[in-house]
Amino acid sequence: MNFFKHYFLDIVSNHYVDFKGCTPRKEFWFYTLWATVIFLFFDILGSLALLPVIAFIINMTVSLALLLPSLAIAARRLHDIDFRGYWLLLSVVPFAFYFVFTIAFILASFGELKMPINNTTPYVFYLYLSSMITFCISALGSIVLIILFCLKTKPNRWSSPQTKFLDEGSN
Repeated sequence: MNFFKHYFLDIVSNHYVDFKGCTPRKEFWFYTLWATVIFLFFDILGSLALLPVIAFIINMTVSLALLLPSLAIAARRLHDIDFRGYWLLLSVVPFAFYFVFTIAFILASFGELKMPINNTTPYVFYLYLSSMITFCISALGSIVLIILFCLKTKPNRWSSPQTKFLDEGSN
């Protein structure tokens, strides 16, 4: 229970939206483990519910509750390896482009009112193509972030100079 308290409850209660400072690798990965276990628990609990609406509400509530602390600890982990928290946008920004492409294709398909239903195929193809490109770029960004999260702690501009940098494996 102390393990759960230290690596999950303390982070959620004391650093809920704390984007300043650093988080060591061990703390980041154990928080990620506990957040995944909790999410899976509530996902299974929601799937056992009789109504799909209840499952959706449970999943969205847990996801939104864990969103800010997950972003905060990820930003602090990036600070620990001397990267800015803006690197988190690496896996999110492609979805903004996808949103813009989707709106553009929808407006283009509705812009030609004389167009029969069969001529909408090119727009559907471009929408599919843009979604595949978005997925690939986002997956690549997520892989880069996972590699960055695995790097060892190094001296950085976000921690005090008095901080002793130890590898987590030597604890």
